Amino acid sequence: MVYRPKHRLRQYSKKIMVKQTDASNSYRGNYRVIIGTFWFLTLSFLFQCSPKPLKGDYSHHEALALERYATLVDQKVSNAQARRIMDRYAGGSWKDIDYTHNARTGWKTIMHLNRCVQLARIHYGKASQERGMSKEEARKMLEGALYYWKEKDFRNPNWFQNDIGVPGKLRDVLVLMEGELAPDLREWILGRLAEDTYGNKSGTNLIWLADIKMHLGLFRSDPALIAKSMELIAGEIHVGEGLGIQEDYSFLFHDRRLQMYSYGRGFLEVTAQIAWQMRDTPWALEEEKVQVLRNFALEGYQWMARGSFSVPSTMDRSSSRRGGLTRPRSIATFEMLAELDMEFKNEYGKLIAAQRSVEAFSLVGIKSFPKADFLVKHGKEGSFFVKWLSDRTLPTESINNENLRGRLLNAGNVFILRDGTEYTNLMPFWDWDLLPGFTTIEGVEAIRREPFTGALVHRETALIYIDVKLLGTEDQQVLNAKKAWFIQGNTLVGLVSDIQKKGEGMVTTALDQSRWQGKTTWVNQKKELGMGKHKMEGEAWVLHHGVAYYSVGKGQYMEVRQEEVSAYWESVNLRYRGEDPVFDKVFHPLVITDGTEIEYAIQLIPNGAKQPKKHWKTLQNDTDAQVIEWENGVIVGVLHAMEKPLEIMGWKLEANMPVLFLIEDEVLLASRPDTGIKGLNLRVNGKKLNKTVNNQLVLDL
Repeated sequence: MVYRPKHRLRQYSKKIMVKQTDASNSYRGNYRVIIGTFWFLTLSFLFQCSPKPLKGDYSHHEALALERYATLVDQKVSNAQARRIMDRYAGGSWKDIDYTHNARTGWKTIMHLNRCVQLARIHYGKASQERGMSKEEARKMLEGALYYWKEKDFRNPNWFQNDIGVPGKLRDVLVLMEGELAPDLREWILGRLAEDTYGNKSGTNLIWLADIKMHLGLFRSDPALIAKSMELIAGEIHVGEGLGIQEDYSFLFHDRRLQMYSYGRGFLEVTAQIAWQMRDTPWALEEEKVQVLRNFALEGYQWMARGSFSVPSTMDRSSSRRGGLTRPRSIATFEMLAELDMEFKNEYGKLIAAQRSVEAFSLVGIKSFPKADFLVKHGKEGSFFVKWLSDRTLPTESINNENLRGRLLNAGNVFILRDGTEYTNLMPFWDWDLLPGFTTIEGVEAIRREPFTGALVHRETALIYIDVKLLGTEDQQVLNAKKAWFIQGNTLVGLVSDIQKKGEGMVTTALDQSRWQGKTTWVNQKKELGMGKHKMEGEAWVLHHGVAYYSVGKGQYMEVRQEEVSAYWESVNLRYRGEDPVFDKVFHPLVITDGTEIEYAIQLIPNGAKQPKKHWKTLQNDTDAQVIEWENGVIVGVLHAMEKPLEIMGWKLEANMPVLFLIEDEVLLASRPDTGIKGLNLRVNGKKLNKTVNNQLVLDL
């Protein structure tokens, strides 16, 4: 069957929108969303979308794919947006756009093409007259703007803008202006889309490029090009050792860096869109590829956030962008996956509900991502996010003038989220030498990544160990320490031992660095803390925003800094160069010592609870071992001493190398984060552990 352009395309698009409404309503339950809101919330597929100029008639499946895509591009343009486009337009360009801007990210010149897409939407929709612009006026203005871009042929130093960003905008224009642009503009855009090559690109970048070529094939009625493009896309949807989706459903990119809500988000959005768009066509993705997307969304993507909010460790340099910590939000993507993957509509529905409101967030439990050196603990009261670096992952990157101050980001951080307000847009205000969770000393410039660094998780208990090696100028070692985090229930306990430092400086651990909001109370003294620095010697609990911070007091003290801060976004990301200063308030609790050991804790306080509670006991924290016992009897720790017995609760543990261990219900588990159990010889009361489960030694005590 052959479809002709224009009217059939739009008529069918309307049918698709009705169908989408019916499908989505089948799993929304109490979440009523009209179809207009659904597509307005569709995140702009900035680099994924690919409309093409039409060439005669189209097969049924070609038209179907194009029509579905048109429904994604056709979003509402407000009267204010339309008025701004009209008022600032002058001879093919806009007065308020900087056409000399050449930044590698945040490229202001591409706003010109954003407005071209808006004009195409005005022309495509019914309500253009309501915006004070007729369809013909919108078309003429659009063509003038396209001729201007064609003449100037604006290019950016960043290949990404030239090969993905610009073609993506031009495709959006063409799918909406189908059959109505001047012929020479169509040919120019077709040529612009065809000129880019794949080069050595892989992963998300390759998918974005192949998506452009796939749409080029649709508009040219070229089944071979469509099939080749879909083959390239499908080839990148896999789980494995390379970059992209890992076996634990984390997402690594730009070498071994966690990029869940940057490249991982782009990967999921574009592949979900393509899977939804090309279903029921000869080029549809196979079921096994849909399964990969499902597992990535449900077992990885949603776990590294609390609803629509995440932390800097999950997105690397893109956390330095305004609004970056809300990047997990991608409701339209999960709406499409729910329609495509109906068997799991309830799971997608819960994810969507949590992204609409953090109060609906319902994930509970601990999930470790060993490939990414990352762990998260979710509960009703809040979430702990823990990030570290071993020799298996890489430090955060600072390229394209982004993440300018993040040299120590990810080098041992703990973030706490309850409602998402804690860190969002707080990056310019941070003291980047004292990031949440980091233990440091003055003069640190970098870290040395070590192999014996990682996590051990069993049921509801987690242990994370970091072999701390901090470097100063010229790679001189300025601080060594053994650091362990223990998590169970609503509590995280931190132990630091065997501190060896260069110089006389104090060793400082930042328990947090979040937005100051509401009251801050020194619980022991029943005293409210105001602006300034507050020193607390001896055992101390401080309560802020539903989180309690604890210092044991022996040989250390707690200091709480609460300040109103002015800052510039350009200090962390040069795309904001020249902007006015911004203002916010920062809560910064620290534990400071001149000794060799540290003990502290962070506790999420249940609603209605008046006091924090210490429900653990530190059994040992020294050069030989770091061990705690939880109130429920679980014992967990790190044995550092080799061939030297560790005596705990009547058991004598001996190992030929440092090891992480856990004892629960008279069962002992032991492993190393780098080599697992390879070469590990562990004895309990002289009895060697031989049984292995999930690359852990196991012994019934």
